[in-house]
Amino acid sequence: SDLANFFLPTRMIARNGALLGGLLVGISATRAGLRAAPLRSVLAAGLLLFGTWIHITQFRAYTEEPLAFENGETVLSGSLYLPSSAGPHPVVVIAHGSIQAPRAIYHLFADALARRGIAVYSFDKRGTGHSGGEYQSDNNASEENLRLLASDVARAVDTLNTMTDRFTGGVGVLGISMGGWLTPLAATMTGDIAYMVLLSGPAVSVGEEGYFSNLAGDNFETEQLVPVAVADSLTRLEDPSGFDPRPTLGNLQVPGLWVLGLQDTSIPSRMTADVISAFAAAGKPYEFRMYPGADHLGFGTEWPYDLEPNVIEDMVDWIHRQASTAGATP
Repeated sequence: SDLANFFLPTRMIARNGALLGGLLVGISATRAGLRAAPLRSVLAAGLLLFGTWIHITQFRAYTEEPLAFENGETVLSGSLYLPSSAGPHPVVVIAHGSIQAPRAIYHLFADALARRGIAVYSFDKRGTGHSGGEYQSDNNASEENLRLLASDVARAVDTLNTMTDRFTGGVGVLGISMGGWLTPLAATMTGDIAYMVLLSGPAVSVGEEGYFSNLAGDNFETEQLVPVAVADSLTRLEDPSGFDPRPTLGNLQVPGLWVLGLQDTSIPSRMTADVISAFAAAGKPYEFRMYPGADHLGFGTEWPYDLEPNVIEDMVDWIHRQASTAGATP
């Protein structure tokens, strides 16, 4: 399923399958000789060939290049997914969610976009993977930490903007979950974000989001107290607290698409949609898509928890339109 691939990317399964096949071949040959263990050897060789075939067929649509950048004295490392089709291509930087995870956790989205002609830069969050710096804590949404992480995104955008011959339409940002707070902040730190896609990105304050998710039961320890729609309504009675993206969004003119799930227990999607609608009515270049069956990040609520239909396609189409418009601007 898509949810399984989010945590165990197909690439990892294929690579490990090939390695396991090779290991079994070596063990069989060393311990018993190929003649003494023909069946095991054939099976192992089959695994090796199958893993290799999967890798070739699944990943020839794009290549990955290592790319590091600096933010102050901190070096952050990532992978640049480059479509194999003729370029130049649009390019987006992934702005992280709240969990402690390296770039691999976002492979599902990077893979999906790269296969559809969009280059993607995904880097290890500071203090994870091969990136330097200190990881603060899961769900650390203090304004200080949000601004620090947003500055990493801004520097990643600046780095890609030095490679304009390889891309078209400027550099966009795909903000995932908490990345919905990071992306507008990053846009205030660099003037070079061409557009932004906010996948389950809240357009409400940290306090409002936390209040909603507690009511809706957004973790394994808290039971759902009220239905999602009721939690959304009750959240509207709360005063904003903590970082609030609305003033920042009110000062930006960066085109933005919010991709929201009506069943999301992490963020108040209905409230976020209303915020975006109000900005759009005031002339801001913002819009949203609401997916009735989608939970957080666009995943369905029933087995096999695949991404809801059209989530990826709608993001891809919107990015291509934005890049085309930006590329045509003198």
